[in-house]
Amino acid sequence: MVDSTKPIQPSGRIPSGDLSVYTASDNETAKRYSCVNGPIIGGESVNVTPAGTPSGMPPRRSRKSRRSSSRGVRIAVISVASLLMVVLIAVGAVALFGSNQQSKTATSKPSQMIRESQGRASDKKEDVVSTMAAPKVDVDKKGDSIVSKLTQSGGTALRGKTVLVDPGHSGGSIPGHNVPDGRGGFKVCNNSGTATNDGYPEHTFNWDVAQRLKAKLEAAGAKVVMTRNNDSAAGPCVDERGKMSAQADVVVSIHANGTTNPAVKGYFALVSSPPLNEAQGQPSVDLAQSIMSALAAQGFAASPNYPQGLMKRSDIAGLNFSVKPAVMMELGEMRNPEEAAVMKTEAGRERYAVALFNGLADWAKTH
Repeated sequence: MVDSTKPIQPSGRIPSGDLSVYTASDNETAKRYSCVNGPIIGGESVNVTPAGTPSGMPPRRSRKSRRSSSRGVRIAVISVASLLMVVLIAVGAVALFGSNQQSKTATSKPSQMIRESQGRASDKKEDVVSTMAAPKVDVDKKGDSIVSKLTQSGGTALRGKTVLVDPGHSGGSIPGHNVPDGRGGFKVCNNSGTATNDGYPEHTFNWDVAQRLKAKLEAAGAKVVMTRNNDSAAGPCVDERGKMSAQADVVVSIHANGTTNPAVKGYFALVSSPPLNEAQGQPSVDLAQSIMSALAAQGFAASPNYPQGLMKRSDIAGLNFSVKPAVMMELGEMRNPEEAAVMKTEAGRERYAVALFNGLADWAKTH
């Protein structure tokens, strides 16, 4: 409560130590006192500083003011601490995310380098033999589909071996004289073989498959000797081809059969029997079985005319004269429309070549 009974001192000074509230009726008089709360509006109560207060010393704040200031400081400290915590959490999250990204990058780079390395290695292999890893091939005829996945083995067992590849029969003008068959009889020197019903010749089929097989064998590190070097001229007679086996470790003669019954289909193998030397015995039978298994793996069917697809003959000069394991492969029936359709395509001939390669590679593992 304001005590309005105290008069303003004439001298213009407030008694020492007397901090009271006065009513200023005269603005000019009030201005002579040091006012804390700013200018005085006539008739309003103001706080003034006693005259005895030392110059420069701030006035004492009320308890309520001190409590308010303390609470403000605490709120400010809490706010700053909260802000720092948010900043620290954000920094930690960014660091964790960056670490994960670096881990993923570090993990993916080696895998990518391996894939690129494998891709380059694969490209180099395909430069040597484009059919080393042949894809799935569809061979169609009149809506019917023959499908087989071309899978070629590594053939590492063939490295350093010499293979005599005989593309059966010959093109061009062929001599018709007889030659020894190796058992005291005689055979015609050679001929052009059979053909499909629309004229695709066996000697051309044999030559194409032989060239494909040659490329694969050489890519696997084997040496290849061919019994003939083209499909346009007459090749060696059958007895001479058999004698060329002395230059090799193993012999494969490539043929296709010409049974007149178009319903007959399937592959079969011929070996010399009874054997005239050790090589014509079990090693030759093993070779035949390895190649027939590889043909089956390529989706081809065995002929039902021969037990286990094996035919034993005593009159085949090329086999009788061989001094190394040898087999004559009749890869299919050219008069059968379905098999003829396969033989006339590059994809089909590739399948046959892959099977021959795989069969030789499998045989070489144990011989």
